Amino acid sequence: FSLAQNLSADEFDITASNIKIHKDSEKILAEGNVLIISQDGITIESEIATYDKKENIIDAKDSVKIIDTKTKDQFTSDKIQYFKNKEEILAEGNVFFKGTDGVTITTEVASYDSKNQIIKSDQSTKMNDGFGNSVLLNMFSYSTKNGSLRSKGYVKVTDKYENKYFFDDIFIDIKRKKMAGSNLKLKFKKDLFGNFENDPRLVGNSAVITENKSYIEGGVFT
Repeated sequence: FSLAQNLSADEFDITASNIKIHKDSEKILAEGNVLIISQDGITIESEIATYDKKENIIDAKDSVKIIDTKTKDQFTSDKIQYFKNKEEILAEGNVFFKGTDGVTITTEVASYDSKNQIIKSDQSTKMNDGFGNSVLLNMFSYSTKNGSLRSKGYVKVTDKYENKYFFDDIFIDIKRKKMAGSNLKLKFKKDLFGNFENDPRLVGNSAVITENKSYIEGGVFT
């Protein structure tokens, strides 16, 4: 068996199976069952991590898990960089976010501003909003504090009834279960009106959609 080692390093408490301090004392290497606890409520688990004391940056890789203890939201990824001075985390590779509100986000690269509780990415992303909608995006900004997401470019929403909504931009209010977007193209599920041969569609200049009601401006069935 191995005895876990613990080190308090200014902004962080670091626990691991093995901890090495470089001769200049500016860098710390932690290996095996690494647990890093930050004073601002961020915890990081990984297999390998380095701490650059001069730059105040944590690099962690292999089975990385991050918990923001203030919100209980979680990330997993292949590797991360935690820029403590900026209170910003850059996650790369198989990034998966799980919020306490039921939201999940899957992408390849994302940043997390822990001070303002905002997640951003300019990569292809899949989001589940926690109330039955699956959303595909090519970029987004999501406030975990407000429960609101904004995106523009390619936006595709598939609801729990398998209807598909395409927008040029979108705003999703998780708490109110509402989404609003421009240049709507809606493809209904083929058998929605009882005929599998139909391909019912609706286009509109804009739309506001809630759990029970939809408001379409300039809507036309095709």
